[in-house]
Amino acid sequence: MLKVFDGILPFLDAKDNKVLTRFLSEIPSLDEKVVDRVKGIARDPERIVLSVNALGYLATLRPPLREICIDALVDMWRNYDDAKIPASRFLKKLRPEILKESSTPDNPPAPPPPPDKIKSPSASENKENLPSASATGEGVQAASSTVAAVG
Repeated sequence: MLKVFDGILPFLDAKDNKVLTRFLSEIPSLDEKVVDRVKGIARDPERIVLSVNALGYLATLRPPLREICIDALVDMWRNYDDAKIPASRFLKKLRPEILKESSTPDNPPAPPPPPDKIKSPSASENKENLPSASATGEGVQAASSTVAAVG
């Protein structure tokens, strides 16, 4: 079975999600070697989503492989930037505590400024920054006279 799987891997395109899922669903007994090969598909940046979807399928519909597949998804989420969004879709349901790691101690998210430090412009400041009505009217009149002179 691994020889067949290895034979079709080079020909799988990023759009072959249904083909890979169907192939994996037809295999009666899967093991860690197959999961490792599915995870290996993600080395190609164009096929990361294909790999994540296949692992998500196996994690949800193949209970014996659930933990192995979730561990593979977690590894991909941590190591492949392109896998973060598709893998988080499955990890949100299967292992949500992993997603809380996104704000690591090395670069925590910046806290919002305190409300007393936020300065909103007053009404008089807003009026000062707006062009006056006479200035905009003069510009329109000048532009229309230029168009009339050209035409």
